Amino acid sequence: MKVIKEIRWNVMLKGILYIILGIIALALPETMEKTIGYLLGVVLIIAGGISIISYLLRDVRENYYRDDFVFGLVEIVIGIIVLLKVEIIISLIPILFGILVIISGCTKLQDAVDMKRMNYAGWIAMLILALINIVLGLVLIFNPFAAVELMFRVIGIGLIFSGITDCAAALYFARRMRRYDTEAVESSYEEVTEEEKE
Repeated sequence: MKVIKEIRWNVMLKGILYIILGIIALALPETMEKTIGYLLGVVLIIAGGISIISYLLRDVRENYYRDDFVFGLVEIVIGIIVLLKVEIIISLIPILFGILVIISGCTKLQDAVDMKRMNYAGWIAMLILALINIVLGLVLIFNPFAAVELMFRVIGIGLIFSGITDCAAALYFARRMRRYDTEAVESSYEEVTEEEKE
């Protein structure tokens, strides 16, 4: 249960960061154009810090086969590079945000596959959300927008969508896993009771 909470908060905090960044891009596209490099660098550093803290707070045996520490370091390093090379990064903004949105979509795609394998209802809805996420990411990468303002508004929509669906997926999985744990405990209790009767 502790692991579930850590994973949920890790995903939700990143989702909230996406939403905040998306709202700024949607509401203040001109300001976003000027400050986007610095914002992106700060967001990557914070997201990396969240991943590393989650890794360090988790029991060492539960970190096996988990790459949160490595991903956190990579995010922090990339964030620092972004802050140091803002001018170059600004020209790559649509591609960078497109990659972030696609990663969010691929994460939800894995969630949909996991839900299908565990026979959870709602996996089709999760699959649709994942595909929308991935399509939005591809649109940002290929950047078909003539106006910079329009581009940043679409980036904002993509980030807000990714953030909201990330938070919703984290809450859904936490609730399902809690129910699964409860059912497992009840099943074990019933088995023990039946054995005692025999």
